[in-house]
Amino acid sequence: MRYARVAELLKAKTTGGGKVSLADMQQIQSDHVSLLAKIFEDRGFYPPTTGAPAGYVTGRTVLGAWTTAGYDCPTGLATSDPNGAAVKDATVLSQSAGCLLFHTFLRTLLHNVFDDDFAVVSASTKQSFGGDPGAEIRAILFM
Repeated sequence: MRYARVAELLKAKTTGGGKVSLADMQQIQSDHVSLLAKIFEDRGFYPPTTGAPAGYVTGRTVLGAWTTAGYDCPTGLATSDPNGAAVKDATVLSQSAGCLLFHTFLRTLLHNVFDDDFAVVSASTKQSFGGDPGAEIRAILFM
């Protein structure tokens, strides 16, 4: 997915014979938009909120705001220090919360779908098998 985002940004810069500057490359390198989240949203992957528990409705509200903001995934930290303070900007905090929620959902989904299969294979072969998140995500999207 990262490659697809870089290709998308480069194409936008070079369409019509445009050049890519050092500043453009720095901007592309620091981009943190999640195209994977957009794919999940575009495919209607999430159940509707009608009759859903309040926590799910709240989560969908957070994801909806993140979707509207363009799937940006800032850390929410003011510096590169993981023990540092959070940013104060409400937009960045909202985007960070949406990104965290999506990745938590994705991690849980992958475990719920594939862990029992890996346990069966590990038991039958007496070898430990673990997942390849990239392959698992492609399988989910294929299904």
